[in-house]
Amino acid sequence: MKNWTFLASLLTFYLISGCQKGVDKVELSAISVSPSSVSISIDEERQLTATPVPDDVDESELPLRFQSDNPVVASVSANGLVRGVSAGSTHISVSGKLNSKIAKLVSVTVKAAPVPLTSIIVDPESLELIVSQIGQLKAVPTPENATVSSYTWRSNDPQIASVSSNGSVTGKALGTTKITVSANNIETEVPVSIVPSYKNPVLAKSLPDPSVIRAANGYFYLYATEDIRNMPIHKSKDLVNWEYVGTCFTEATRPKWEPGAGIWAADINYINGKYVLYYAYSVWGGEWTCGIGVATSVKPEGPFVHAGPYVGTSNEGMLFRSNGIGIQNSIDPCYVEDGNKSYLVWGSHQGIYCVELTADGLAVKSGAIPVLIAGKPNGEGFEGSQIHKRGNYYYLFASWGTCCNGANSTYKTVVGRATSLFGPYFTKSGGSMSNNQYDVVIQGNSTFVGVGHSSRLVTDDEGSEYVLYHGYRKSDPGAGRLLFLDKIVWNNDFPTVAYNTPSTQAKAPVFR
Repeated sequence: MKNWTFLASLLTFYLISGCQKGVDKVELSAISVSPSSVSISIDEERQLTATPVPDDVDESELPLRFQSDNPVVASVSANGLVRGVSAGSTHISVSGKLNSKIAKLVSVTVKAAPVPLTSIIVDPESLELIVSQIGQLKAVPTPENATVSSYTWRSNDPQIASVSSNGSVTGKALGTTKITVSANNIETEVPVSIVPSYKNPVLAKSLPDPSVIRAANGYFYLYATEDIRNMPIHKSKDLVNWEYVGTCFTEATRPKWEPGAGIWAADINYINGKYVLYYAYSVWGGEWTCGIGVATSVKPEGPFVHAGPYVGTSNEGMLFRSNGIGIQNSIDPCYVEDGNKSYLVWGSHQGIYCVELTADGLAVKSGAIPVLIAGKPNGEGFEGSQIHKRGNYYYLFASWGTCCNGANSTYKTVVGRATSLFGPYFTKSGGSMSNNQYDVVIQGNSTFVGVGHSSRLVTDDEGSEYVLYHGYRKSDPGAGRLLFLDKIVWNNDFPTVAYNTPSTQAKAPVFR
């Protein structure tokens, strides 16, 4: 009997064991974590909730494991509590207890603790625009790492200047206002001025080879090649608005020492209490019969009377002629004072020359020998020269290319500099103007071409320097060589204008 009881018990054990071996283990297939990413500050905490998939996974995979890839940035507890340690990014991995191949990654960003904003600096500190011009203001927080979510910009007078949400300011009308930027209850104001402007050409009249001087009465007087016969004169208070005055000569008083010649390329100066006008007198193509003339007046508007060494002769008004001084194509004069001496610089496509004059500027000094200071006597090269002294340098402004071919003109204003009036003149890269090398100051664009033969530089009451020059409107070359104005910009002690090309509209010179 006892044996049958033992056998029955043994059979029951095997039956139960066999049934347990037939039950399959539920394996981990995925993990669901909420939230899927975390952004916290240093010392801030965030709870992760992790759920195994399926939810009846075998208990051997539980509890799920939390681990930080970089505990220096973020730590995590055994139950998924994430804590920010230092600024940066890392991941928290969540995996099964046994099956680490199935894991869920949670991206964690730890932000530095907020830094209070103490002030806002705006760059630039003030803004000056013309109507329709756009300027950019930039807000800079103090301290630089201050926590700022966004800046708010507003204009105190949107009728004068408007401002966009990113600090872009547009000039609307002449006047002054303030732009305010604010953040975190802190504000900063920036003064904005919308100033007068001009458009090129400043005078849509043919006025080639302009020369300008400021007279004692406050007016600027401009003299130009005689597209209006006998050399036209205009005057202006501001270099922008010009009024016709008259001509330097009349039919009766114009020079006569070269039959049929035209009066070109004026150069006006004030010497010893008189207005002294140099000019080129030439028949087109008469490169050996042309020359430089001189006349004087007690008033900038004339009348001008002939001066120079030949007064009272048939050559009255002539300073010298090409075939007399031995330099081909002697046109385009420029008077220079240097070291208490007077000089004349001149020449066209046959080299630029310099010679000393008498103290009154009305004759070549006895025994003076012309010196070639730029270009080559080879039928190509510079003309329309002007010398400008600035600091330790002499700047030779000149023109290069074809002046008078309408829309096909290649004229441009160029420059080189020297430490002596007599050169040598060099470019920024060390090229020599003696080898016909140059730096461009003004060149043509899609609207204006033939932009050359610049005047002397004129300084306004704010210290800005402006230059007048002539050029063609490409769409209407028949209107002639019109009058242009642009501000000179100095970069590393070399002059240019903005973008090396004529402006369409720009700030007007300031004369109070």
